[in-house]
Amino acid sequence: MSSKIQYVVVAALVMAMSVTLSLPSAATAVTGRVAAKKKRSKRSGAKRAPRAAAKPKKKDRVVTTFMAGTPIFVVREAFRCAMEYDAARGFDCYIEYNVETNRNSIPAKTHLRKYQWRHFLRFAASYVAKGAQFGLTLTRQVPKRLTPKTSQVKFFFRSRHRDNPAPIVLRREGNKWRIYQNSL
Repeated sequence: MSSKIQYVVVAALVMAMSVTLSLPSAATAVTGRVAAKKKRSKRSGAKRAPRAAAKPKKKDRVVTTFMAGTPIFVVREAFRCAMEYDAARGFDCYIEYNVETNRNSIPAKTHLRKYQWRHFLRFAASYVAKGAQFGLTLTRQVPKRLTPKTSQVKFFFRSRHRDNPAPIVLRREGNKWRIYQNSL
């Protein structure tokens, strides 16, 4: 009787293994697709071309004049902080152009330095438009027109390292504009 049970167990195992082997798992399906992609790329022999610099679109405009007291002037000064100073002095300069809530406590300063500043410092040069004069490619501004009652403005700038324009939000503190959120 024990040999009969062994036979049934072995038959069940063999049957389970054949079902398992005939159905591709998610892992083998993925590796099969990756292998197929590798084969295609080897056949063509062409390597992927590096991404071209972002081209300005019709509605984009390169801003080269920055009047003091305007929000776009604050953006230009933030770029100056990132590009003309070393990292420590640049951060001290940059933090002066941020809203009070971004600079009034140690955790806020730490967060600003670790995330916004580090990323901005690394990619600031890629936002500068090519040419003799310093310029930034502005794709959109919300709201389109600034009035004396406007308390917040959002600019979108084109970069050579991104596919889509990135925003920077400025808020008015008293009579000065300050950076509230920077995704550049």
